[in-house]
Amino acid sequence: MLEKKLNNVKTRWEHIMSFENSIQENKRNERLVEFLGIYFSTKPDHIIYWLEEVIKEIQKGEI
Repeated sequence: MLEKKLNNVKTRWEHIMSFENSIQENKRNERLVEFLGIYFSTKPDHIIYWLEEVIKEIQKGEI
């Protein structure tokens, strides 16, 4: 179940990252694109990291 959630998060993240290449930056939206890029990269990275850690702990029988 956790593995499925992890795969879903990774798949959504890859999909979101594919939009980065299609966004045309200009002076007007440059700061917004930068801000949103940081925000949207931090959250999935955090979720992925902790899901992987929980899965490892469960597999080792620690949880």
